[in-house]
Amino acid sequence: TTSTSVTTATTTIGTTATTPVPPAYYCPGTSIGAYCNVTSDTCSMSQPCLNAATCFPDATVPLGYICGCQTGYTGSTCQNDERICKDDTCWNNGTCIEVNSTTVDNNGTTFYCNCSKSFTGVHCELKVNLCANIKCQNHGICQTVNMSWSCICLTPSLYYGNYCEIQTSALKVKQALSRSFAGVAIAALVLTCSFVIIMDVLKYVFKIDPVKAERLKQIQAKKAVKSKAKAKAANVAVRFQYVA
Repeated sequence: TTSTSVTTATTTIGTTATTPVPPAYYCPGTSIGAYCNVTSDTCSMSQPCLNAATCFPDATVPLGYICGCQTGYTGSTCQNDERICKDDTCWNNGTCIEVNSTTVDNNGTTFYCNCSKSFTGVHCELKVNLCANIKCQNHGICQTVNMSWSCICLTPSLYYGNYCEIQTSALKVKQALSRSFAGVAIAALVLTCSFVIIMDVLKYVFKIDPVKAERLKQIQAKKAVKSKAKAKAANVAVRFQYVA
């Protein structure tokens, strides 16, 4: 590479001197600038290629460059996105996977969305009802929480557990007491009924009246009370006083 510098002469009174001027460089290739440190190719100056494409200077084409596109992009500047799996193909954090529709039955599409646990559909656009097959016991209610399900126990003082299926200690004690009282009541009822049946059997089958003597005593006592009352009434003198 060669460069040529030019000087000019200026004349002053009594003397002649030369004044240097900045050198004029002839830059090679596409370099420009005072010191040939700036490139003039389109790739470096305007960066026309899009979508992470690689720009190659080429003076033989009208644009002066050629874009080397990434897979799935087309166009003079790689501006056309023709990828099967785009950024918005699968929704709700789903993962897009390219498939061969001729060998995989995927409803005729060339992609498959691997959806997260809470979503389904071709594009993961449908929310899954996680409580559809969950049966909470003892009046519990199923709710979806953080992409999972949970049974809300309406009586936490009585039941707990994943399905509200476990009884609390307080409920067990209450049930034990209820069974005890019920047992005592049933026993008392059985004894009473047994006593009545035995008394009827003795009276009507064997002609034995266990309470006959007691009943006679009560009758005699009532008669004695009535007799005493009549005797007292006979001994009472009734005096009438007439007032004129």
